[in-house]
Amino acid sequence: MKLQKVFYKISWLAIFCVGVLIVLTSYWMIKPYNPIVFNERPFKVLTPEVRSGDFVVFQIDYCKLNELTPTISRYFIDGLIYATPDILAVKKEAGCSRVDNSVYVPKALPSGTYFIETTYSYKVNPIRTVDTTVRTEAFIVK
Repeated sequence: MKLQKVFYKISWLAIFCVGVLIVLTSYWMIKPYNPIVFNERPFKVLTPEVRSGDFVVFQIDYCKLNELTPTISRYFIDGLIYATPDILAVKKEAGCSRVDNSVYVPKALPSGTYFIETTYSYKVNPIRTVDTTVRTEAFIVK
């Protein structure tokens, strides 16, 4: 009889824990997250003409609303997509800023008119990643 009461209490505890997990998971999936806001789109390119092997410089005006570190993916696009390796952002602090960012133009990149598409991926909770994608203005690679 006593063992039956213990199993009864354990069953209710398990049902309660599963209910809490369902509510928490639903909240994580439904809650809207906005980890970063870009004030100017597309990013203004400060070096409209570059050579392969040089750096293209563009200006980013943003407000970061958390202290998470994003993974940054960049692609040079001119009709074809040229991917670069992913990197982790350096700045973790929340706040607004306007910065000049430079990106290395690979030597193997053919001449043409390009823009850079950048995706910022934030892991906002254990089950969800939020991506924000922005582009630069067009620039010429010689």
